[in-house]
Amino acid sequence: MKRTLDHFDRKIITALQIKGRMPVQELSERVGLSPTPCKRRLKLLEEAGVILGYSAVVDPKACGFSISLYVFVKLENRNRDNIRRFEDAIRRIDHVLNCQLITGAYDYLLTIHLPEMSDYEAVLRQELADVPAVSEIQTSVVIGDVKAKRDFVFD
Repeated sequence: MKRTLDHFDRKIITALQIKGRMPVQELSERVGLSPTPCKRRLKLLEEAGVILGYSAVVDPKACGFSISLYVFVKLENRNRDNIRRFEDAIRRIDHVLNCQLITGAYDYLLTIHLPEMSDYEAVLRQELADVPAVSEIQTSVVIGDVKAKRDFVFD
């Protein structure tokens, strides 16, 4: 169900991106609506799939994951069977946090956070090497974060 976002919807989303755990009363005050219509709009945004869920933003380094990697993957052949087999296998690898289908020289971009570089060798040899239909893997190590923004700006 597609939903057109109006001014209040955008204000609700913006407020929740800043502080996702705020009570409806506080949210309603921030966006300029009374609690009942604010709660109704929030429920509609959730039901429409605009708001997918609520979670904590975690610093990987603070949790002992000091290495961040981007892994570019090229498939042998981009036929339906290879795409399905690759995607099914990647979904089973817990170390892969994100897998995105991309355009350009590679087909997929994987995001992985690990404690040490030696851990990536193990992931590469024991998990990624067994993923079907892969013809090439190129890995880039993140040296540092310049900007890490997670929220959308509507205005």
